[in-house]
Amino acid sequence: MADMLSKFQKEYDADPEKTENVINLFIHQYHWAKFVRGDNTPEHAAYLGYLNTRDLYPDFKHISFQSFVKDELMQGKAHMPYAKGISLGKKKV
Repeated sequence: MADMLSKFQKEYDADPEKTENVINLFIHQYHWAKFVRGDNTPEHAAYLGYLNTRDLYPDFKHISFQSFVKDELMQGKAHMPYAKGISLGKKKV
């Protein structure tokens, strides 16, 4: 993957106005950051100083996505948020 990123970086450096070069470089930089460096992990967020809800609200009892699907969605207890629209003053969207 590093070879591909290097290739697309060179292509972009040679012709930064070409849309294909911009898109290829962006996609590969994004994949490198997300999947190789692991920028999307909770550990990396903590390293950067971000707080998570468990730190901010230690008494809050969250439910897992699996529990939500099994216990609420599949049993018909879940409802769509904003099902009646969003009120923006007098106008409903």
